Amino acid sequence: MNLIWFARSLTGTAMAILLWSSCAIAECEVTQTNVMRFTLPNISLSGQESNGSILAQESQQIPVDTARPGILCNTSGTLRAFATRPLVMNNETFATGVPGIGYRLSINSQPVPWKHSVACAGEACQPSWPKSPQVELQLVQTASHAVAAGRIRPGIYGIVRGDRGKPALLITVAQSVAIENAGCNPRVQTVDLGRAGADAFPSLLASSNRVPFQVEFNCPLPLHLGAIWEGERDRFGLLQPLAGRGRAKGISIRLRDNSGTPVTLAHPLATQQRGRALNFSAEMVRTGAVSSGKVDAIATLHLIYK
Repeated sequence: MNLIWFARSLTGTAMAILLWSSCAIAECEVTQTNVMRFTLPNISLSGQESNGSILAQESQQIPVDTARPGILCNTSGTLRAFATRPLVMNNETFATGVPGIGYRLSINSQPVPWKHSVACAGEACQPSWPKSPQVELQLVQTASHAVAAGRIRPGIYGIVRGDRGKPALLITVAQSVAIENAGCNPRVQTVDLGRAGADAFPSLLASSNRVPFQVEFNCPLPLHLGAIWEGERDRFGLLQPLAGRGRAKGISIRLRDNSGTPVTLAHPLATQQRGRALNFSAEMVRTGAVSSGKVDAIATLHLIYK
């Protein structure tokens, strides 16, 4: 504010003139809020991703039609864009709530957060952007490997706001995004128990020689695995062979774990195995009157990720 004093003599009377000058501060005032809804796919991690890998992304144009105008102010001033979640990796990557997974936002390739001067041209004021500005949302890995699976919740992940008034733009995730580790893909295999005569089973629950085998798999991440064997059980809880013409009778199959302990079907194994294979053995067991024929059975191994 400046005060200017003028004085002069006029017909013997002093006259004073006070002049005030001031400077108005331009403020971007927003009267309408636009909402952008991003729908990102669920993510299955292969284990090949690294720190900074882009896991999913989507780009949308800010609507600029008359029914849904883009980012507009009533007066010139400043627009600010910011994320609604805390930083996790650098000044441009923010937390999603899932450990090891973050997100980034950009508008016309300018990463959030930022501030931008707004110039007036006609009745409305808007940034000096192209006619159809782009908003991009990325999900990125923020660790050497994702440390936990989980879900990214829907909600507001970014806001563009003027100096006053309503938010100019809300950037939202429209539905939850599941983060999962890819499966270990065990290899299907056949275990040959060999041939045995009926005299190899002299009494009830007598068994043949054990045949060791491995179940190999390829896990995307170094996981601690548990396991459950599942299959049809006989009255002794052993694996029931297939029935039918040409099949042997009175013979079932017993599975054992790496320590030689019999496996209980449909119960978790107390395995501490790590790596790319689990070790087992199998043997034929007499469960009744023996007749000759084939002994075929099917069992399924379920891997449990811990």
